[in-house]
Amino acid sequence: MADRVVGRSDWHPSSTHLAAVKRFPWARLIVAKPTTFVNDSGDAVVDLLDRFSIELEEILVVTDDVHLDLGRLRLRRGGSDGGHNGLRSIIATTGRRDFARLRFGIGQPSSRSSMIEHVLGRFQPSERETVDRALGRAVETVIGFARDGIERAMNQANLKDDTSSSGDAGT
Repeated sequence: MADRVVGRSDWHPSSTHLAAVKRFPWARLIVAKPTTFVNDSGDAVVDLLDRFSIELEEILVVTDDVHLDLGRLRLRRGGSDGGHNGLRSIIATTGRRDFARLRFGIGQPSSRSSMIEHVLGRFQPSERETVDRALGRAVETVIGFARDGIERAMNQANLKDDTSSSGDAGT
């Protein structure tokens, strides 16, 4: 998703992440991809905050979420880790829960695959259309967050529409 936000950009490495900057008339948007294990995402966030002299409340963390149906988005201004190891690491490393997070629903694994296979695996061809639509909405949400703030971005991202499959496994 990061590549869709910044397009073809030069990614600049650090020891914990790759970062790219996209300039808009209204702001500079920094997009980062951690290069750490998910369980060490907090290290990447702290490094990013230091590297670009930004505050935790200025960032939006995007994560996958098995508790949301495929394609469902959920934007929140803070909260618990919800069982996500990356969020758990960020909370533990920063000592704070008050950062925005956009959860991207990937649904539950089928009975044939383990949770690890599901989270790290590729989407099925039959899921591609749903995923592409949701990625488009997620990109709009990231840009909207940077441009308009969390309230307006939440109003858009949290709308239930035909992007997700039937029902919501956990909001």
